[in-house]
Amino acid sequence: MKKILLALMLTILFVACGGSGKSTFTLDNPSDEKITITIDGKEHSLDAKTHEKVELTVGEHTVENDKYKVAFTVYSDSKGGIIELHPKSWTQDWRCSFL
Repeated sequence: MKKILLALMLTILFVACGGSGKSTFTLDNPSDEKITITIDGKEHSLDAKTHEKVELTVGEHTVENDKYKVAFTVYSDSKGGIIELHPKSWTQDWRCSFL
């Protein structure tokens, strides 16, 4: 019980110290073809060689396409980052760089 209470208190402290609780990320499509992905249930379509800004809250998120699903975490001290997507070999080339 003490461990659960400690974990709960640390989680509340962790989230409370996060400022606005949102970080700006850039979805980047460096490929020569259009990509459609879903982040937390919201669809994003990026034309070839384009990018799009998205705001993500602190916590667990998922990014997926028709073949793959990847989970990642945004921490309270995150300043955002770049989510770079490559359609050919998505699991090998998917990168998320945090600032």
